[in-house]
Amino acid sequence: MVFRVEIAPRALDEMEAVAGYIERRGSFEIAEKWAAGPADSLRELRSMPGRHPTVAASRQVANDVYLLLYGRKNRTYKIFYVIDLASRVVRVFHIRHWARRMPTAAELHELASAPDKSAPSD
Repeated sequence: MVFRVEIAPRALDEMEAVAGYIERRGSFEIAEKWAAGPADSLRELRSMPGRHPTVAASRQVANDVYLLLYGRKNRTYKIFYVIDLASRVVRVFHIRHWARRMPTAAELHELASAPDKSAPSD
């Protein structure tokens, strides 16, 4: 089963902020290379989005929230997404650095249900 991956504007903004930070601290080439990594990981969600674990706090939310970890060591990022099986859509809604605390159930609900137009990643 093939899914369409949509990235919420908030998640795109968060990716751009990380890339901007990397560019300011390093170079455009390093930032561009970093940005290509999460994009590749998100494309992989088209085939098996349910292979990643769910966030424990999401059990209190209507939809399961899944967590994809991207990166290594102290440069890992948490990518949060939900799966709509009926429409075969994976919606990425939030990205944060691994060192930041996990969102609470209320924060997950607010982030996941934010009424915004998602951008297809394809």
